[in-house]
Amino acid sequence: MNRPKKSVSLPVLRIGSDIAFIDVVKARHGWVAYALTSKGLRATRMARRSKSEALRQLRQERHLRGYTTEPAPGKVAVPWGAFLMQAMEGKDLDLSRIPLDDRGWSDFARRVYRRVRKIPRGKTMSYGQVAKAIGKPRAARAVGQLMARNPVAPVVPCHRVVAADGSLCGFSAETGIKLKEKMLAREKD
Repeated sequence: MNRPKKSVSLPVLRIGSDIAFIDVVKARHGWVAYALTSKGLRATRMARRSKSEALRQLRQERHLRGYTTEPAPGKVAVPWGAFLMQAMEGKDLDLSRIPLDDRGWSDFARRVYRRVRKIPRGKTMSYGQVAKAIGKPRAARAVGQLMARNPVAPVVPCHRVVAADGSLCGFSAETGIKLKEKMLAREKD
């Protein structure tokens, strides 16, 4: 029996276009730092060993250049933090409806990330399958490069994208492929 995905309601931010609220949340496999703008989730850094390291790496994220970062107020941090923790835990969430700040992304990146957000919990696609699904069958390598630079994991669940033979490869989170393996295993439960 297919259960409906959990719908998530997150606050819309009414802040200046050059401001990013930042916060960090503790998940099972480490700290997840994130940045929110008036458009939505702008950047994440996941599975870091310490809160300070997660925040340091987030502040270095190229997608935050030109933004003034401020601590997220509780009314924003609580629901967004809870959502990201659930996403890291492999909960069945509708990731495709979460607002993303995709300013500066290429059309190709938008299409790839949009498609990857639709991969169901517990399922995978190969880099080539993603490329084919967006009408670019020869772009598997480019899809892989985008997954390696994914600025908004786990909302774009790059851990669900695997090699053509089904093997796990390249994962940029701090603990690498081990974390990818754990996230996929948890989603199959």
